[in-house]
Amino acid sequence: MPGDALNKIHWKLSAKKGTWISKEYTGHITNTTYFFLDTCDFELSNEQRVIYEDYMIEGSMAMIYSFLKEHVHLKLYYDYHGINMVETKRQSDFDKFYDVFAHLSFYHENAYFDMIQK
Repeated sequence: MPGDALNKIHWKLSAKKGTWISKEYTGHITNTTYFFLDTCDFELSNEQRVIYEDYMIEGSMAMIYSFLKEHVHLKLYYDYHGINMVETKRQSDFDKFYDVFAHLSFYHENAYFDMIQK
């Protein structure tokens, strides 16, 4: 096809057939990003906890928005009364993640390592 990179041209077959033939690759490439959110509160003071949670939520939402804008398949794992997962690659599903973060709370129990193992 016009615009194909030179390394995609199948040189031997092109010479044999007398026409340009480019390589076509089969297989499945997975571009899934796994996002793990640690919801442990680290025994901070109330003021520090609010600031920490705001940074975590705002930073996470910005990253999630960027991933979905680029159609990256995203899986978010978080601990909220058990290990939960939300996934999508459509930007229109941003509200799913927004709802998770709107209702998320940070608490002292730390199941982060259990979450990663599972």
